[in-house]
Parts: sequence; C-alpha cells; structure tokens
Amino acid sequence: MPSDESSPRAAGAGGLSKTAEERKRIFEDISDILLRIKPRLSEPASVLGSAIVQDLEKLAGYAESLQRIRPKPGTKAAQAWQESSDTLDREGVNLWNVSSLLRSAAQDAKPLLGALRLSGFRLILAGIETNPEVSGLAHVLRLASKTAAALTDAGRTDAAMELLSDAVQYDDLLRQTVASDSLVEQRASATVEFLSARMVTAWKQKNESVAYFMLQKITESDDDRLAHIAPRDRQQLAGKVLEIGRSLLANVTMSVAAGRVSAEGKQAQEAVRWLQKAFGLVESIETLPNVLDLRRSILRSLSRAYYAASNYDPENLTRAEVSLQELMTSVDPNEDVRQEEYQELRWMRLALLRRKKAPEHMIQEAFCSAIEHASWTESGVADILQELRTLSNQPTLVTNITQSCLAHALNADNGRPFVDRIALSLIFHCAKDGEHTRAVQELETAFGSIANQPAFELTKVATMACQSLLWQFGDRLYASKKFANAADWYILAANPAFRIMAFVNNVKCFRKAALCHIQQGEYAQASALIRRCPGTDAATYYIVFLAAAHQGLESEASRAVNEMISAPGYNRDMLLQAVQLAHERDLKTLLVSVLQALLKDVRSQKGSDNEVEAITLTRCIIRLVIELLMQPSADLQHLAKTLVEHFDTAQTLIAAASVKKTSALISKDVAWLWRAAFNTAMQGCRDWQNCELHIANLFEAASELMALDCATSILEPDAELRIQLAYASFSAITARVYSARALRNTGTEQIGLQRHIVKDITRFRQHVASLGALSLPTDSGQEERLAAMSQLAVVFEVEALVTLCDWDALPLAINMAAALPQTARLRTYDSIADMVWPLTDCPADVQYASLEVPRPRTQASRPPSNVANKPLAQAVLRASLDAGSLSVQKFSRWLRAICTWLLIRNAIADRSKALSYIDQSLEVMRDDHENSYPVDEKQWLLATTYNTGLQCHCASHLDESKRWFENAIRLCKFIPGAEDRAQKIADTYRQLLERYGRQQAQD
Repeated sequence: MPSDESSPRAAGAGGLSKTAEERKRIFEDISDILLRIKPRLSEPASVLGSAIVQDLEKLAGYAESLQRIRPKPGTKAAQAWQESSDTLDREGVNLWNVSSLLRSAAQDAKPLLGALRLSGFRLILAGIETNPEVSGLAHVLRLASKTAAALTDAGRTDAAMELLSDAVQYDDLLRQTVASDSLVEQRASATVEFLSARMVTAWKQKNESVAYFMLQKITESDDDRLAHIAPRDRQQLAGKVLEIGRSLLANVTMSVAAGRVSAEGKQAQEAVRWLQKAFGLVESIETLPNVLDLRRSILRSLSRAYYAASNYDPENLTRAEVSLQELMTSVDPNEDVRQEEYQELRWMRLALLRRKKAPEHMIQEAFCSAIEHASWTESGVADILQELRTLSNQPTLVTNITQSCLAHALNADNGRPFVDRIALSLIFHCAKDGEHTRAVQELETAFGSIANQPAFELTKVATMACQSLLWQFGDRLYASKKFANAADWYILAANPAFRIMAFVNNVKCFRKAALCHIQQGEYAQASALIRRCPGTDAATYYIVFLAAAHQGLESEASRAVNEMISAPGYNRDMLLQAVQLAHERDLKTLLVSVLQALLKDVRSQKGSDNEVEAITLTRCIIRLVIELLMQPSADLQHLAKTLVEHFDTAQTLIAAASVKKTSALISKDVAWLWRAAFNTAMQGCRDWQNCELHIANLFEAASELMALDCATSILEPDAELRIQLAYASFSAITARVYSARALRNTGTEQIGLQRHIVKDITRFRQHVASLGALSLPTDSGQEERLAAMSQLAVVFEVEALVTLCDWDALPLAINMAAALPQTARLRTYDSIADMVWPLTDCPADVQYASLEVPRPRTQASRPPSNVANKPLAQAVLRASLDAGSLSVQKFSRWLRAICTWLLIRNAIADRSKALSYIDQSLEVMRDDHENSYPVDEKQWLLATTYNTGLQCHCASHLDESKRWFENAIRLCKFIPGAEDRAQKIADTYRQLLERYGRQQAQD
C-alpha cells in the first residue's frame, strides 16, 4: 500500500514523519499485547477466557492497520522496517503454531482457535515482503484458507469472507506469475484450497450460487488445475463437496417433513449437482487408502439424491438404481465391518423399488432380504416396522413381509425379545385389511408359529398387550354391529400363543365371542363356544343362559341361572336382564326359575326389610306356575309341588312381615294368595289325576293363609272368611285321606300322613268352634254343611287312628260323634262300626269299649236321652229305627253281630244286653208288616236264644234262663212252621224247671 514517507514534507530535521510515528505506535501496541498474552498461551484452552480472545482480536486489528502503512520497498524506511517485519512474521508464525495445537480442541475452544489464526495470519501479512515469489504467494493463500476455515467453524463467516476478500489480491498475483514446472502443482494446490475455502464460507452464509460458482472455478478452469493437485487434495476437496451435498439432502428431508413437497425435487436436484462433482473428484484417485470409503459415501448420498430428485426428473430413478448397483458391487458383504453399510444399501434398494412401483414380489424379496440380514436391536426393529407402516396401502404385501419378519425373529435367539412388537404390528396391519377372512387367517398363522415354537413363550406383559389390542379391534367391530367379525377377533385372543394368560383371559375371550354369536342369532355356536370357557364365574353362566334361552332350552337355562347366583362376580342386574329376556321370549317355565333365583337373592340380603318385595315376587311365581298348570302337557306333579313350596314360602314371609309390623303393606297380597291357593286346589280336584296329596297341601296352604289374614287384619274378620277357612281345612283333610287310602303300604309315609290327618282334624275342630260365636244365616245351609264335615271328620279321625293302631285315642274320637245331629250321628256310628268291628289286631277290651257311647261331659253336648248310656250298637239300632234310615236286613245283620260279640264275652251284663237286643228284634219283627226280616236271621236268633237258655239253666241262672226260653218261644211266632218247635221248647223248659224243683226239694 503506498506511503507518504517519500514526500519532502514528510520529515523534518532530526524528526519522524507522521506515518512512521503511527507505525511505531502500532508496533508498540502489538508488542504490548504479545507480552501480555504470550505467557498465557501455554495454559490449557479450557482455562483461557474470553479476555485473551479480545486481546487477539485487537492484535489482528493492529496488524491489519500496520499492513496498510508499511513503507514502500527500496526506501530507507523499508530498510529500517526490515527488522520489525521479521519480528512480526516470527510472532505471527508462533501464534499460528500455537493454534495448530488447538485444532482438535472442543467446540467451546473454536473462537480461540479462530482468533489465534486470524491474529497470526495478520501478523504474517504485516511482515511479508512486498513482492513475494510463487511459493510465498501460495503459502499466503493456504494460510488465508485455513484461517477462513477456522473462522467459519467458530461461526464468524463474515470475518472469514472479509479475510478471503483481502486474500484475493494474492490469488490474482499468483495466477499472474509464471511458475516453473516444479511450482505448478504448488500454485494449483494453493488456488484450489483458496477457492474451496471461499466455497465453504459462501455455503455457510447460505449463498449457494457463489459456493457453486467457486466449485465450478475449481473443476472447470482453463488451466485444468485439478490435474496438477495431489490426489490427497482432491480427496479433501471431494469430502467438502460431499458435505455440502449431504446438507442439501438434509434440507430436502426437512422440506418434506415441513410439508413443502413441491420444493423437494428442486433441492434434491441441487444436491445431485454437488454430489456428481464430488464423485467426479474421486474417480481418478481410487488408489488412496481411504478413497474407497469416500467413494461409497458419495455413491450412497448420490443414490439418495437421485431418488429424492426423481419427482423433478423421472430419469433420476434409473440413475439412482445404477449408482446403487455400483455401490453394492463395491461392498464386500462378507466383511463384518461392512454389514451395517450393506444393510443400508438393501434399504436403499427397497426404497428405489417402491418409488419405481415395482411388482409386489420384487418389493417383498428386497424387504425380506433386508430383514434376513437385519440386526436385532431396538433401532433395527423400529426401522423395519416403520418401513412397513409406509406400505399400509398394500395389505397383502405388509402381512407377507411381517410374517417373514416374525419367522426370522423366532428363529434367531436375539430376535425373540422382539416377537411381541412384530406381533403387535401384524395385528395393527391386519385390522386395517378390508378382507376380514384373510386378516384372520394371517393372524392365525402368525400365532400358530408362535405357539408351536419350541422353548419359547410370550411374556405376560406382551400377551396382555396383544390380547388387549385384539379386544380393542373386536370391540370396534362389535360397536359397528359386525358381530361375526368381532367374534373371530375375540377367538384370536384365546389362541394358544397366549397360553401364559389363558387361565385368566380365555374365559373373557370366549364370553365375548359367544355374545357376538348371540347377537348374530347363532345360538348353537354360542353354546358350543361358551362350553370351552374354563371359568365358573357369574358372567359365564349368564352367557350360557342367554344362549339356552334363545334356543328355547329352558332346563339348561334354568340350571345356568341357579349356578349364576352363587358364582363369583354375580350382580343382580344379570337376573333382572334374565327376567326381561324370559318374559320377552314367553318362556314361562324359565321365567319361573329366574324369578325363583331372584327371590332367593332377595331373601339372602341380610339386614334389609325385603319381605314386601319377596312377597311380590312370590305372587308372580305363583301366578306363572298356575298358568303352567293349566297347559295340557303340564308336569302336574312337579308344578303342583313347586306351587305348594311357594305358598309355604309366602306364609313364612307373611309371618316375618307380621313380626316387623309391616303386615298392612301386604294385606292385599295375603288375600290374593289364599284365594289363589283355594281356587287352584278346587281346579285340581276337577282336573288333576293322582295329585291328592298336592291338592291337600294347597287346601292346607289356603287355610293357613286365611288364618294369617284373620290374624293380621286390622278389622274383625267376617263370618264368610272363617267359614271358608273351615271349608279349606276340611278339604285339606279329605284330600289327604284320599291320598292315604291310595297308598297300599303301611310304611313311614303312611304313618306320617295319618298323623298329619289327625292334627289337621284337630285344627279343623278349632276353626269350627270359632264359628260358634258368630251368627250364621239360617237359610244359607252353612250349618248343615258344617255338621256334615264334622261327621266326616270323626270318621276320618277314627280311620286314621285305626291305621295308626292308636287304641287309646280311639274311644275319644268316637266320643265326638255324640254331639252330632241324630241323622249324622247314625251314619257316623255306622261307619265307625264298619271300621272297628272287623279288626283282628285291636285288643278286645278296646274294641268293645270303643263301641260304647260314653256319657256326655256337659249338658250342651249331651246326646238324646234314648241313646245315652247305651252301647254303641244299641244306639245305632235304636237311632236307625227312630230315624227309619236303616233297612231291616241291615238291622238283622247288625243285631246278629252285636249279640255274637256279647255272648262271646259271656258276662251276665253282656248276656243281659244281648237279651235287650233280642227284645228289640222282636219289636222289629212285630212291626215288619212286609215280612222283610230275613228267615235265616230269625232261625239264628231262635237257635241262639234256646242254646243260651240251656247254658244259663245248667249254670243255675234260672231267672236268666227263663227269659231266654221265653224269647225263644216268642221268636217261634215269627218263624213259619215253628209252632211244633215252640211246643218242644216249652216242654223242655217245663221239664227243666221240674227237675230243678226236685233237686231243690232233695237238698
């Protein structure tokens, strides 16, 4: 730079010019800074702070200022300046050498490195000679390039560009100089390095056009400087160009991620230009050790760039494929070091095939090749699955590739930890497949390979993840009413591949699938499927119930309901839903079973007053059972027994409600219940066959419910209710008697039944007795009916006691007949005699005593005077004669039987009673105008009286003998042709008396 030191006015006598003074001052400032920073340069870079960087910046500024005011060459000042110039050059070299020690320093030392190189370079320029030679100029350009690179790395691109702009003059000087052959390479190398530095700096400043212009100046120069540089320099330059091309590719990826797809092709084409230049730089230097790696790196990036630029130019796909093929041929797949790189090439080939829209089998082949050589790591598996997601529009291809991936993972020990992730991915892809059958088959195949893999089992966490996903997709299908498809997904969740959680989750899977079949109307399939459930919880039994109910299998559905209420997980809502379904399907038998289960559940709730609710349920059940009984094909025995049981339950509930003072809430229910029981029993009397015992139980239930109604009623019950109570009680007795008569054995059942009859009769008499205080209508016929029932009650009681052989209670039962009206009493005595007389196992005294009419205890119950204190038979005979209700023939047979029994006992009182009976027979014969008294009976009476008279005479009972003979003579009058026999009897009697008289005289 020109100086004013040559002017005459520049210097005075003995003094310095202004420029020299400034040069001196600047040099002193530089020296001061150097003295301050040089001791610290030996310290580690981490210790040096920003203060030294500021000093270095000042130093560079002073050096740049000093460079501008250097003295012109050939002057005295230049000679004087030579020593200072050497000092500056030496100090600059020292600083540069210090910076060389920081080239591998950390990122935070980059500013220090840039400041050292900048200050060192400026000092060197300040001390350089004015007209340097070719080697000097080349050295300056190299230093400028390296300094700019350091500043660029430190982020000071503006300073780097300024420095390079200052160094352009040296580049011009270098080009203008004529270099010998030995210096041509040196000059070309320095120029290329300088231009590459400008290229990199311009790129860092986002000035892509300038950067590419610099690259063109390097590669397309007239002097073909690339041919004169060393191969290593070409390699370094190719590396810088590759870096710029890669950054352009990275920008392409970022543009796609940001949604700027339209700019992708153009930017990729720019990257292609740079990478093509880089590849051209390494084509002729393949002999260097590391150039093959660089070449492969360029080919990889170039293939990507061609691929990305295929939207801009379709021919780039072909170029990408050629580049990739060349790259693959340059890689040895047998080298472990190259495995990762070779795998990357496979992925690139796959991407090219996809972009070219190659056939699916080619894409599948390429994908499977990449999977086969994949490294089973988290990132490797993630890459595979991510790539599969991009093929979602080709479901068949995705599933085939995923199946292959799953197979390789199962066969590789280090791949088995990733089986769950691959299975989950396959489930996702199959769920998106529009063809349901194919998706299910693919999943079954995949799960089958997992289940059949020896010594392998999914973990619990992985199993739960797969099953949860399958359930999720099944639930979506179920919500969209695609029940058949949903069932298939639920069944997939129960595959043996998930056997580790089978005991816990399979039951849920089968239940969900069965419910889908039910929604689809495939009830038989639902039943078959639910049978595979290993669990016994309430939800399983509920599904069994649904399937059976929809098929009309009421028995199976009832069993399921009964199991459900005692199974774990039971909820009353299940029963309520079952009630609704049974009602909608009009399955009355099933509805009864469900209501029974609901009643059981209600009654099992402790600590709550639920009697009213339970009675309501009982009413519903009873009404349904009654409706079932009316059906022609009804099982009478079972239904009648069920009906009785529920009436018994109702009684228990009513009694509990009475204790809790809630009977007012159920008064209408009680009235309905006893009416239902009574009317059903009446219906049973007409229509039911061989159900006498159940009918008896129904009448008994009706009577007990009536009694409860009377007891719980706030108002005094009317007479009609009490009369109906007596009717119901007697009806129960009658039905039970018929049931006992139908039994042909005398075992425990018969004995229990007869004892029940005796107890029922006692209660019946209590009910009748309670009517005594009530005024019954005289014209209603109620008294006659009650009397008839009382008469039959006596007979039934005697019959029961005879069957029970309760001989002590028998006379007391017969005693009850004494209070009956005359006509009823006669029939009662007749019936009792028919039962008691033929008995052979009854004790004689009991048998006879039972035929006696006991004396009444009270005046109100005293029998008529004509039968009081007389034997039963005599009472029967007399009552029958008085009422005219017994025929002469029957009278004669009764008389013969009674007399025979009395004469067998052969006591004086008994013979006296027999004589009285014979006197009665004589009166009957006398009044028998129709002569209807049987002749054989008359003959028997005649023979009996005659023989008894002889016996009494022989026993010296002359008075009694006389009466017997007199009756025999009287009987002869009523026997045709017996006059001679009467004479003989009289003669015999007279002879006996004469003999008796002579014996008395002799004595």
